Amino acid sequence: TTVKTTKPSIKVTGRSSVKRKKSITLKLKITGISGKVKVSLDKTGKKLLKVTKADKKKVTLKAKKKKGTAKVTIRCGKYKVTKKIKVK
Repeated sequence: TTVKTTKPSIKVTGRSSVKRKKSITLKLKITGISGKVKVSLDKTGKKLLKVTKADKKKVTLKAKKKKGTAKVTIRCGKYKVTKKIKVK
């Protein structure tokens, strides 16, 4: 018999823009990876967004007052994925 294994991956779906003072939710699909989900923002992103919730199924971000583009990095185990979020 053969055992089918899936390649470890992190997939992020959700909108890539958000209005100021509003929230956005990114859905995560993590396969073949164990460990906690860690979310980090770049230097500009820390001025634009705040991480309100992060788990294996979704990440919720709250936009602050400023406009601009932020880079959100989501890590799980030794894998990572980056998504750009535009604050309008």
